[in-house]
Amino acid sequence: MCIRDRDSLGTVILNESLEKAYGGHMIGKFIYVNDSLPAQVVGIIKDIQVAGFETRILPTVYTAANNNATGYPNQGVNYIVKFDQQKQKNVLAAINGVWKRQYPAFPFSYTYIQDDLSKVLVVHERFKEMVKLFSFLSISLSLIGLFALAAFLTKQRTKEIAIRKVLGADHRTLFLLLNKNYVWLMVIANVVSWPFIYIAVNHWLSGFAYRIDLPVLPFVIAFGVSIATTVLTVSIQVKNAVTAKPVDALKYE
Repeated sequence: MCIRDRDSLGTVILNESLEKAYGGHMIGKFIYVNDSLPAQVVGIIKDIQVAGFETRILPTVYTAANNNATGYPNQGVNYIVKFDQQKQKNVLAAINGVWKRQYPAFPFSYTYIQDDLSKVLVVHERFKEMVKLFSFLSISLSLIGLFALAAFLTKQRTKEIAIRKVLGADHRTLFLLLNKNYVWLMVIANVVSWPFIYIAVNHWLSGFAYRIDLPVLPFVIAFGVSIATTVLTVSIQVKNAVTAKPVDALKYE
């Protein structure tokens, strides 16, 4: 009985945000909440985000008694329990038994914090799926357009390619020649789009209480991938024109 009184009536647990507000190292120290009786800090738990990432985690005091040292009575209906998932069935059965003894008039119900958080984040999940879908569609259409443009322009330069081969140009030189204009177009497209992407993503991130600074690495990776994809797409299309016999190309022209 004494242990229960000590652990519930006169003790509290703080989250990390509140511990930092007190200056840290609060285990064993006493705090006062709104001029209440002193309550001893017996534990620190990590901050729990349950209100969505647009909201900052508030400094929180956790207590375990209906009438506790903070001066604010608990409602006796909401508790946070951490347990080993492998022992879930036994833990739920034990909690259910204790609940029925303490609150026989109220049914026992529970939810998982990760499920509650998933409901809060459903908007972001939908936005992510929408971005993935439209990114896939835009990239697919861009590749189709690039492939068609490369085919059209390569067809128009069939005679030029044949003459250059007759004059001694090797395959590497021809590939570089035919890819150069497309690469420059892609470089210009990246440079022009970067400011708009930065502004849009930075605006989106500003809605979060906890956010990262927008790094440069994603832009570099996107630039490299776009250039590599352009070169590969164009090279596949111009391969036949480069490897064709010059006499056939000149005869065609």
